[in-house]
Amino acid sequence: MLFYLRQGVYMKNYLTYKNKAFLFYVFFQTVQVLVSVCVALLLNWILDQISLAVIDKGDVNLINDFVICALYALVLGLLVLFSGLLKARCLKNADANIRKDLFKGILCKERCDFDKKPNAEYISFMNQNINIVEENLFKNKLSIYESVIGIIFATVLLFVMNPVVAIASLFLMSIPSLLPRLFSRKLASLQSDVLVFSGKYNVVLNDCFRCFGVIKDYKIENKINSLHNSSVESFEGSKQSFANKMSLVYGVSTAAGIFVQFLVIVFAGVLAVRGYLTIGSIVAVTQLTGQVISPAFQLSSKFAQLKSVKEIINEMEQIIKSSPDDFFADIKKSKMSSFEKIIEFKDVSFSFEDKRKLFDSLNVQLQKNKHYAVCGKSGCGKSTFLKLLSGYYAPENGKILIDGSAEKRVEFASVSQNVELFTGTLRDNITLFNSFSDEKINDAVEKSGLSDVVEKLPEGLETRLVENGSCFSGGERQRIAIARALIYDRPLLILDEATSALDSETAGYIEKTVKSLSDKTVVSVTHRTDNETLSLYDEVITLNSCQN
Repeated sequence: MLFYLRQGVYMKNYLTYKNKAFLFYVFFQTVQVLVSVCVALLLNWILDQISLAVIDKGDVNLINDFVICALYALVLGLLVLFSGLLKARCLKNADANIRKDLFKGILCKERCDFDKKPNAEYISFMNQNINIVEENLFKNKLSIYESVIGIIFATVLLFVMNPVVAIASLFLMSIPSLLPRLFSRKLASLQSDVLVFSGKYNVVLNDCFRCFGVIKDYKIENKINSLHNSSVESFEGSKQSFANKMSLVYGVSTAAGIFVQFLVIVFAGVLAVRGYLTIGSIVAVTQLTGQVISPAFQLSSKFAQLKSVKEIINEMEQIIKSSPDDFFADIKKSKMSSFEKIIEFKDVSFSFEDKRKLFDSLNVQLQKNKHYAVCGKSGCGKSTFLKLLSGYYAPENGKILIDGSAEKRVEFASVSQNVELFTGTLRDNITLFNSFSDEKINDAVEKSGLSDVVEKLPEGLETRLVENGSCFSGGERQRIAIARALIYDRPLLILDEATSALDSETAGYIEKTVKSLSDKTVVSVTHRTDNETLSLYDEVITLNSCQN
């Protein structure tokens, strides 16, 4: 029970102080439950009036009673409407806030930490896991509140009508409320399995769609279909196992609840026969007992659902708490600077997690505004060298100094083989959704060699890109990346085999475009080692001393 009280201590904030609609919901829901419970008193009053009329053989005039009941029903209906609208608003605010905070937490990750998981897992986390939290935590907590106050109000009225029946109801309702202890641990394990198989299924889907061309080229549709179907069976099987266990919980709880309710009704009948209750009171007691016992046995399954989301909540809280409140403000304040003279690798050593040593006492100097080609055999650490330069990796030993300081970090722009493009306009993809003057945008377009491309587009810079810019060739995508670097005026341009997938003519054009950027320091990993290509660079850095 302690877990139920403490679970999601951080998460509950999304339903309370972070949610302005919560207090209004609590008020209207409390009033609505009170009015719903008092229906039993209304039934008691009506039936007793009818019983008296039957005994006295008098005329029964139900017009006034009908008007009262109609007005009562109207008020109850309006309360249900208002509480339902406020509940929807509450859940909307909670879901929106948690999605925003989780996304911010993911944005706060360092690139090397982010890359430890495939993109599909993050998408699954932001979609399915949040939906599970909404159903099993947020909606559950609101539902538990409704059940608890319903039990309290109904119990109070039972004590008012007949304390003996009230005590019997409270004692008997404890039976179904103990059931979650039998199932909670197994449900948590099954819910965890659902999340694991969901993540694996998303990875399979991502691979299938990302490698669609390879699938068609090698005619492996049948094999890929089998892999997909196997993943589907595992995923859906885990969901079925969880649903089966929940059905067992509901079945046992329902049976226990109905059995207990029958016991109370029989007990009330005995009291009526002995003259302690009227006919109307029996109906009212039956109604109130149902409003005590039914929510009580529903609480058992609700507590079990709360227990099942423990692991998801812990993971979400870790991500959210890792994000400082002033993260975006800190980004603006801590902009990385340019450098005045030199970037220096001084006795840098680096090993991967599997202990493979890649660099041992590496010493390299990069002069401002010079262009460097990085060459070497496959596996000697060319891409790793760029990742050390960009700060993606930290040296195991030694230092990377910016103008003699190990504390400074230099702003850079990178161009890789696969330039990622956003869904939006070409202008958005150059400016990355920030505001720049038309003059600066046009200057970046011209210097990057994009002018001809823009002129051919039907709407120029306002042309919308879809499907990761599939309408652009590899060379055009590289130019977009270069335009980004120019418009953001990054002093350091890093190219990781950016032209390796391009034909010779396009690759030569891109390299000459980069060569024209005389006010930028360029570090480019290239597989083209002919004299014509290398002549475009001021110096060549050859990495050939890697140790396996």
